Amino acid sequence: MGEPPPTISVCMIVKNEEDLLPQALASVKGFADELIVVDTGSTDGTVAIAEAAKAKVYHHPWEHDFARHRNQSLDYAGGDWLFVLDADETLTEQGAAALKQAALDPAIDVISIPVVSPAAGGERESSHNSVRMFRRRTGIRYAGAVHNEVDHRGRATFVPARLIHHGYNLSRARMRAKFERTAGLLRREMERDPADPKWPHYLAVSLHTENFFAEARTEARRSLDLCAGEPAALSRWLPNYYVIASAELALGDLAQAERACREALAVNSDYLDAWAVLTSVAFKRDDLALLDEAAGRFRMLVEAYRQDPRRFGHTPLHTLAQLPQ
Repeated sequence: MGEPPPTISVCMIVKNEEDLLPQALASVKGFADELIVVDTGSTDGTVAIAEAAKAKVYHHPWEHDFARHRNQSLDYAGGDWLFVLDADETLTEQGAAALKQAALDPAIDVISIPVVSPAAGGERESSHNSVRMFRRRTGIRYAGAVHNEVDHRGRATFVPARLIHHGYNLSRARMRAKFERTAGLLRREMERDPADPKWPHYLAVSLHTENFFAEARTEARRSLDLCAGEPAALSRWLPNYYVIASAELALGDLAQAERACREALAVNSDYLDAWAVLTSVAFKRDDLALLDEAAGRFRMLVEAYRQDPRRFGHTPLHTLAQLPQ
């Protein structure tokens, strides 16, 4: 007889997620050999829902540090592989099958997958490739109180197993509460570590999501300034240019929107989001030559993404499926 297939622990941290948790848990039924849930103080039906799904639930008071609680969930897991899932996410059936197949490869330790975020109304979707599954023996940990990131080690691969993030389709009240919590944590991190471009970048993204365009533009520029012209840093925080360009577009300054797009394309000529905003600039100007160029590049890059998402690395893309406004 051959070796049994590796076991998979799905690890979650939750608080007051009774509305979204059932669909998240249902999406990994049959995929997870073990469900680990760290609850940070739910007062609704979250814990009962998790327990009904046979999850192992552990209680830790909220410490304003997502990485700390994420690592707690990893510490409780006993599977050969750990898969990290949020309550507002669902794993597709095809994605679960692809990940189970990839886990059989002894040459792989770390797996990145596309995380797709549809916008309310369905007119746009964003996507980024994220490390979400890794062998427990690697000892991988998370860092960062907010927008925590994996301390990446091991032999890595990419699997096109789409994880759908529903966090932008919440009620207005929940979106606002989410923004206030995230912005507060980011401002605290900026005070603690003012030289890191990460914190103003993510603050800019949060502000932009809530349509605080002038403030978002300011924080994105702050992040770029902290990159000090270093090509690797500018590439890492490339989406700052999208925040600036789309904010300028929303504020009606087409010249500054184009300028931000050109700056981004000087860093990466295949940056899809810059071509998307440039398409909108050309459309508003009735500049047919620019419209033809920008829209053509945008369509080409969208098709390239559809064919091979790994080509775009870990740079978030905000304008997939977007039509010029």
